[in-house]
Amino acid sequence: MAKKFPLSLALVSLGSTTAVMILCLAVWHLTPQIPLLLGCLIAAVVARIRGCPWREIGSGILRSIRQAGEAIILLLLIGALIGVWIAAGVVPAMIRGGLTLLSPRLFLAGAMLVCALISMVLGSWGTAGTVGLALMGIAHTFGIPAPLAAGAVISGSYVGDKLSPLADTTNLAAAVAEVSVFDSIRNIFKVSAPMLLLCLGIYAGIGMQYGGDGGAMAQAEAVSRALSDAFRIGPLNLLPLLILLVCILVKIPPIPSLLAGLVSGAVYGAIVQNTSLPAILRCAVTGYVGRTGESTVDQLLTAGGMWSMAATISIILLAMSFGGIMEQTGQMAALTAPLMDRVRSFPGLMALTVATGLGTNILLPDQYIAITLPGKMYAAAYDSRSISRLDLALGIGVSGALTSALVPWNTCGMFMAGVLGVSTLHYLPYTFYNYGMLLAAVVYAVIKQRFKTKG
Repeated sequence: MAKKFPLSLALVSLGSTTAVMILCLAVWHLTPQIPLLLGCLIAAVVARIRGCPWREIGSGILRSIRQAGEAIILLLLIGALIGVWIAAGVVPAMIRGGLTLLSPRLFLAGAMLVCALISMVLGSWGTAGTVGLALMGIAHTFGIPAPLAAGAVISGSYVGDKLSPLADTTNLAAAVAEVSVFDSIRNIFKVSAPMLLLCLGIYAGIGMQYGGDGGAMAQAEAVSRALSDAFRIGPLNLLPLLILLVCILVKIPPIPSLLAGLVSGAVYGAIVQNTSLPAILRCAVTGYVGRTGESTVDQLLTAGGMWSMAATISIILLAMSFGGIMEQTGQMAALTAPLMDRVRSFPGLMALTVATGLGTNILLPDQYIAITLPGKMYAAAYDSRSISRLDLALGIGVSGALTSALVPWNTCGMFMAGVLGVSTLHYLPYTFYNYGMLLAAVVYAVIKQRFKTKG
């Protein structure tokens, strides 16, 4: 470990990286890989000026990347599983079932629930960019304001992002905290489930003022009809999903659980759908391409494959490298020391974790950095206070992922605004789940500490 690092130099690394990130993302509209790579270079040069040897800097990078090894394997399996499940009719069955939940007055609550179900497989971006886009069109016909509809879509899209073992950010948060992804999901569920029910109630209450005719339902019915024409859809289509859920419940490790879902989906698809097993297996690598002739449906179904995870994995590798340099060279400790002097309780530490995730999404606008950086900053603090690393995964997962869509210049905020056609600041007040989970995480910490104190 390097000698004690001065706070001023650590701030140079963080501030310079922040400036580069904002320039590259907000001004030049580049992807996060380039500014992250430059951030690694800046942090390394600052550390080298301080006297840290290159060998120590490289050691920090490799050690940090090793922590994300399982998450990277899981992401590859997730990409493969999504491609196979689309080809096997699993995802089409989920989409068709979800669309039947829509009705005019309950549209907002239904939209959130549909997106929550679909995001368990497609993730937040995949759900918002496909089902969410279709729901925005239906909302327009119902006379529901676009910002309100976008808020429901985004809220639902991030439910699965927190509760699914297929979500990249959930896997990354677990990897950074060094806990099992399934254990992490079970812990997050205690906070997420009540918030989901509360948000559904809020959207249902707001939606009562909107009526609408049945014309918009034609769009949903057209999608359902096209799915039924392209796939054989029935209750058994959900068998691979059931197998995966059983594996989760009996605490089978993530990799064999995903493999079970992948294999069962491939076998089921080859038996039931009009396609061969080799064709389904090719979807595991290159993804599925929709060719129904219905543009909306084709957009919904063109997804998955290991190749689709390449960009995400590259960002994770670079984010972990940046965090590894900052941690190994003592820059992370220099940044956290002033904060730790003022935080004594678990609720205070959780609030600090959540605030840091939000701040990182604002200054270094990408969700993977907002998960990785706070996770590495506060891991030692959670350990020294005998607080479970599962709660660290909760804090960084909630703040890093859920607040990313609320920042206009963040990669997620820009994506959601572009896809849904509503500016970030306009839909922000209606993303009840996203910012509600921040408060819920702190309330959870307060309740847990009080029970621990009484015990």
